[in-house]
Amino acid sequence: HDIAQDFCTHGVDITMYQRSSTFVISTESVAAMPGAVYKDDFPTELADTYNTSLPWAVVRRLHQRMVPMVAETADTEILDGLAKVGFKTNLGIHGAGIISLFLERGGGYYIDTGASKSIIDGGIKTKNGSAIESYTENGLRFAGGTELQADIIVFATGRVKITRVRGLNEEGQSAGVWRYCGHDGVWFANGNLALSRFHSLHLALQIKAIEEGIVNQADVVI
Repeated sequence: HDIAQDFCTHGVDITMYQRSSTFVISTESVAAMPGAVYKDDFPTELADTYNTSLPWAVVRRLHQRMVPMVAETADTEILDGLAKVGFKTNLGIHGAGIISLFLERGGGYYIDTGASKSIIDGGIKTKNGSAIESYTENGLRFAGGTELQADIIVFATGRVKITRVRGLNEEGQSAGVWRYCGHDGVWFANGNLALSRFHSLHLALQIKAIEEGIVNQADVVI
């Protein structure tokens, strides 16, 4: 979305290929979700602790209640507009929205910062419903037999060879984020500022302990 929006802003004739449906939520709705604990008169450090205190299974159940309500109220205009132009959306894994996708896939969602309007208005065209089959001399050919003319093709992919990063382990914790991921010297940290403030402390302690020889690398292997 962000790459497509950047092209659109600079006047490029852009088509975004959508491999599968996407969970879309407005920035206003995302900001409202943790509002119960993050207040001006409440210590941020304590709010961070409260925010991460519930097991993910419980958090998922809470979001299964919130997400459909948000989609049918605050974000209905955006979602209806996207549907009208053929952009496919969903409510996330288990219907739990961004939290389930963040934890189990590390993607598949878009916090709307403007690209949705560009898609609705036609500034960003979309293509979906048919898998990419091959390159052609002038663009891409799809399994359905259609071809998309393109001067430039951007693939938003790439990662070093590692073990499991996304998803949850048998204890219900992130498999390879904020901890050893299977590749020496590579550490993954994701999430908003609240999660980063809280879990970066744990990650820093692991790295420091390894560098000081307090624990061996094997002690923190998944």
